[in-house]
Amino acid sequence: MMGKDENLAFELLDDHNQLVVPQIEAHEGKILKFIGDAVLASFDSAVQASVCALSIQEAFYGRNKHRNLKEKIWIRIGIHGLSGSEKHTASSQWLSDFDSFQW
Repeated sequence: MMGKDENLAFELLDDHNQLVVPQIEAHEGKILKFIGDAVLASFDSAVQASVCALSIQEAFYGRNKHRNLKEKIWIRIGIHGLSGSEKHTASSQWLSDFDSFQW
């Protein structure tokens, strides 16, 4: 994208960060690093990370809904490092069985 339309690439990156950063902060995450359009964040629990991931996906769905194909932002979210140490609650039971997963 950067080589084809640098201005659009920067606009999309700015839109991306304006959606992602507030969601991470709202779910008590800590941003550790930006790597291009990737964000490395840490959460105290897998449940917080998962709820944040769903909120981010919903935010992008709302943003993309009425955009043309060139202006849509497609994302993937990975959650890694689940060790099974989560307390077994109704909302986290399914998380404890996975070492990592991706939507």
